[in-house]
Formats: sequence, structure tokens, C-alpha cells
Amino acid sequence: MTISRRDFLRSGASVVAAGATVPAVLMGANSTGRSARQRVLVVVELNGGNDAINTIIPINSPHYAAARPTLAISRSDALMLAGGVALHPAMTEMHELFRAGQLAVIQGVGYPNPSRSHFRSMGIWHRGDLSPDTSTGWLGRHCQSALSGTAMIHCGTDLPELFKATNVPAIGLSAAADLDPFDRSENAVVINNLVLTPTQRGQTSFTSDSRSLHTVLKAQRTQASYPSGRFGDGLATFARMIVANAGPRFYHIGLAGFDTHARQADLHAALLAKLSSGIGGFLGDLRSHHRDRDVLVMVFSEFGRRLRENSSAGTDHGSAGVMFFAGAPVRGGLYGRHPSLTDLDDGDLKHTTDFRDCYATVLRGWLESPCDLPATRRGVQFV
Repeated sequence: MTISRRDFLRSGASVVAAGATVPAVLMGANSTGRSARQRVLVVVELNGGNDAINTIIPINSPHYAAARPTLAISRSDALMLAGGVALHPAMTEMHELFRAGQLAVIQGVGYPNPSRSHFRSMGIWHRGDLSPDTSTGWLGRHCQSALSGTAMIHCGTDLPELFKATNVPAIGLSAAADLDPFDRSENAVVINNLVLTPTQRGQTSFTSDSRSLHTVLKAQRTQASYPSGRFGDGLATFARMIVANAGPRFYHIGLAGFDTHARQADLHAALLAKLSSGIGGFLGDLRSHHRDRDVLVMVFSEFGRRLRENSSAGTDHGSAGVMFFAGAPVRGGLYGRHPSLTDLDDGDLKHTTDFRDCYATVLRGWLESPCDLPATRRGVQFV
């Protein structure tokens, strides 16, 4: 579908005057009641290459069932969205968000000359740049240039590349078993069975007193339901930090296991159920503390999967995928065009939306920041 200029993001006049053509994915600056410096971005990464075709299902296409004789989701099970596409039946919480107008689904997301390599494609998404010469992440650059000193939180022992920059504080959330005794310093804070430790060189803590942060977070209580395991624990900790106004505005967490080359059906359903219940619980938690209008959740994966299932009842590395934006600031709906199932590139779906245009929307529309992506993006014009 085509979105005209009047349908684009309803932001402040200053953004419009700057020529930012961004999609109507976000409600915009004036709708949240919060300044840009108070807004939070939570990035959820689906590691391994999520099968977008069985996530956002072209349920009316006869080519879909023909290409996936064992993996195709039946129409009776699928959660209908609009425009002949449906959501995987395991994603009930995200379906409820869509029906409530708080889930934007961006179809056919990718980039030119796509790579099927996990390492190379993840690097491109994290840098926001197709060039391997760029050494910093797209959010790290934003924090360095526009938000000096703003801390970033990630769940894991290794700093994600999208946060990499010079002199930007970053804190990791890790299970105690993942850390050697040297890493368990007196600066560490234990929350929800996870340990907060500094991971960006030269930084010791994002507060002057880790113990007082521990006291603040310990006082937070929630009735929200999260999935078990590190993904749920991480999101619950993020919510506690946001509600406690702990300071960080950027959060990253991964959900692994999406490299579904064999026996995909049950594994993929379990992963999508965990994603859906995690995001549903997280946003419900924030809503109960009246912080939901301050937070935008972005979900991406490094690539999608091929159209045809393989001989192991799985799918192999593909190209175009799907992005989700969730939360109260989102103008929900379907955006972009689902890729053709007949006009393929060596068996892969051709992307219809450039992921950098989605990043431009986040930078300009949510963070009210200039877009510094290569060949400066104008946002997305969905066709």
C-alpha cells in the first residue's frame, strides 16, 4: 500500500521542517507527553535468522502451502491480521497488541545484495551500514553524538555491536555462572538472578553507587507474567530499571535459537511464544506503572529464511524478514508490502523495505535526532 505525506509520522513541526519523511509507525513527539530525552528504546534481537514467512504468513497465497508441505500454517490456526496475511498462532499476546493498535508489522525488511552469513548480516544490521569499514554501531553513534554519558544496558557478556562507540557507558546483564570470579567485582549488582557488570571499557558503573541502585530496584514489585529463563528475566529487569528511573535509555536483549534448519515447526512455535509472552508481559508491566508511553520496543533478526522448506522439515538461510515495533507510542498496523512468492532471487524473497529506513524513523521520529546513517535515509515510503 502507499502512504501519503499526510499519513506520515505526526511529529513536532521542527522535525517536519527538517524534511524528515518517516512512516506513520510512531505516534510522534507530541503524543507521549515526554521529551525526547525521556524516551526509552528496547531492542529485541532474534538470533539465528527468524523465519518471517511463518511469522507473518501470506495465508491466501497458494504458493505458500505448495512450497511448505509440512511447515505451512493452516488458515484455521493462523491469527488473522489484514491484507491477506496472518500471525503465527503462538503469538497470541502480540496479536492482542495488534488488535489494540500497539503493534506495527514491517514486512519484507532487508537490504541490497543480502548476505546469508550470520556474522556478516548481523554486522550490517548492528552498524546500520553496508560497509565493513564502519567500526561503530548505529545506536552507539547516536549516544555518542547526541546523548553524551547516556548508559546502555544489554543482556549478555559481550557488548552488542549496535552499542559500540567511544566513551559510551554500557552495562551487561549476565547469569552469575557465565562470569569468572574476576568479573564479579564489588561494582556488580544482582537483580532477577542476573548480574549487572560494566562491559564498556573505562566505565565502572552507570551510577555513583551500585548499592543504592540495588536498593531502588529491589523495592520494585511486579505482578506481570514473564516467560521463564534469561529472556524473561532480562525483560523483567529492564522493566524494573525503567520504572525505577535508573537512568539508562537504551536496552538490548537477544533470543537465540532461530537457525531452524531441521524440525522447525515445534521449535519455531516455542520461540515465537516466548517472544510474544515476553513482550506482552513487559509492556503490561510498564502499563501497570504508567510508564508504557515512554517505551518503544523494536524487534529484528539478521535475515529471514528461504521460501521452500528443506528435506529436514526446516528452512535454510534466506534474505527478507520482518520487523516489529510495539508499545503505546506505536500506530499499529501492517506496513510495507509482503514480498512476492513467485518473483524470487535464487529462491529467496526480495526485500521491499530497507531496514535503514526503519532506523531513520526511530532516530528522527522517536529520538528526535538527526539521522547519521550512510546516504542519509529519509524514512520509509511504503509501497
